[in-house]
Amino acid sequence: MVRTVYSKPTRTVPVVRSKTGMALMVVVSVFAVISIILASVVFVFQNNLSSAHGQEERMKAYYLALAGIELGYTALIKNTNSDPNGDPIYYYTQALPSTSSPALTQEITLEGGTVSIEATRIAVSGDDWIEIAATGHTASSAVRTSTMRFRVDNPAVVARENG
Repeated sequence: MVRTVYSKPTRTVPVVRSKTGMALMVVVSVFAVISIILASVVFVFQNNLSSAHGQEERMKAYYLALAGIELGYTALIKNTNSDPNGDPIYYYTQALPSTSSPALTQEITLEGGTVSIEATRIAVSGDDWIEIAATGHTASSAVRTSTMRFRVDNPAVVARENG
């Protein structure tokens, strides 16, 4: 025979605990995570902004140097006032008569910075060339140099080097 035993139902008493401390921990944790994410975003943004500004300044210096090359070339080629026949070769062959001639130098202030221009007469593989080197300087110390050479006997033959 099977006997059934009835037990008295046990009553569970709910344990009441204060949850106000837990809410504070959640709020502080969420605030800390948001602060870390925000700090990271600000750091990345500031770093990219600084990089873009440096790139812009280097580009300004590059274009200042190119402008200096063009100004120097134009001054040497287009200055035909000394020659009654208007021959453009006359001026720079007189201004730079030999490879031992001192360089012609000029510093010009343009929008965004200054450019230093130097023209010299050089010999390359037995040919005479005029070399114009221009260095662009911006206010934030960015510097770029470009060089251009043209043949004395044929100024249409041009070689360029950008730095």
